Amino acid sequence: MKTEKFKGYAAAAVIFLTVMIFTVFPSQTASAVRLSVNNCLNVIVPSLFAMTVLSGMLIKSGIYKITGKPFSLPARYLFRISPDMITVFLISCFAGYPVGAALIAAAREQDAVGEDEAERLLCWCFGAGPAFIYGAVGSGVFGSAAAGNMIFLSCIGANILIGLGLSVGRKIPERNTEKPTVCFSPQLFCECVAEGGKSILKMCGIIIFMSAILSVPDTLGITAKLSSLIGKAAGADPGVVYTILRSAAEVSNIAYMKADSPELIPAAAAVVSFGGISVFMQISSVCGKYVRIGKMLAARCAAAVISYFLCDMLYVQLYREEAVSVMAEVKDISYNSPIPTFFLLIMTILLLFQKKVVKTKKM
Repeated sequence: MKTEKFKGYAAAAVIFLTVMIFTVFPSQTASAVRLSVNNCLNVIVPSLFAMTVLSGMLIKSGIYKITGKPFSLPARYLFRISPDMITVFLISCFAGYPVGAALIAAAREQDAVGEDEAERLLCWCFGAGPAFIYGAVGSGVFGSAAAGNMIFLSCIGANILIGLGLSVGRKIPERNTEKPTVCFSPQLFCECVAEGGKSILKMCGIIIFMSAILSVPDTLGITAKLSSLIGKAAGADPGVVYTILRSAAEVSNIAYMKADSPELIPAAAAVVSFGGISVFMQISSVCGKYVRIGKMLAARCAAAVISYFLCDMLYVQLYREEAVSVMAEVKDISYNSPIPTFFLLIMTILLLFQKKVVKTKKM
């Protein structure tokens, strides 16, 4: 009881202090939120919305049971998971961070996967997606598709190694002889679109609020001081350290790294593979009781280290000449107009509202 009481008082003190800082420095908070909204409209929504909807369709329709059949042997004997769940890993590699977690939660609710298996899957069915890696990091930060290739491959490689490591000592799942059934309808389509839009709105809300929270240590000069200390100790550019620290809290901040050296590509891969505190919060929100944050945090720290060394190996052996030539002229990230994305959000909100009205009428 005393511990819970202390946690309550501590949380209240932190919230009160944050509110005071927001009140004293409104312009800095507003600037951080404005930048984050722009990031959501131009990076997050375009890269994740469609894949979120399609991923939901794969699970709810039962198609994932068919797509997992060709991977039955590696799924059962290498990763020690049911063949159906290997599809979740493949989708998570291309869909974006919280999509894999959402699929695991949906499968758990349908009793398609056990609790222990779901916890293991959450540790390695985890990825940023090619749209973010190639668009925001590869071309946006380093001005090179080769950089995107290195980061993408190293992140997938780290996830595979984590998955193999967590399978050690596990029993081989029995072969599923049940004939898969697929069910798809216009109602399912609309439901998946509505739920996908809801997930994206929730995700953007967390990202925007995290940006507001991060403006507090920025305003107080804490982040800059810490970046300077770490930079001096590691012999690194404090500006790069600053971006990495912010990205460890909210990974989309990696898009604002001003990199002038290809040697930073492995560090970017480590950050992308780790995911960040904001992603962990999103996964916890999606999965609830099915996730153990401590176990997932340890797995993602290990994945970050593995991604760094894998990316460094790829850089040295495969892409060094191309990366160096491209990095001679680093391109700033450029975005398309946010207007189409803005209208997409409005349509999603209207769809959610319409669904709510229909439910109310039925009651």
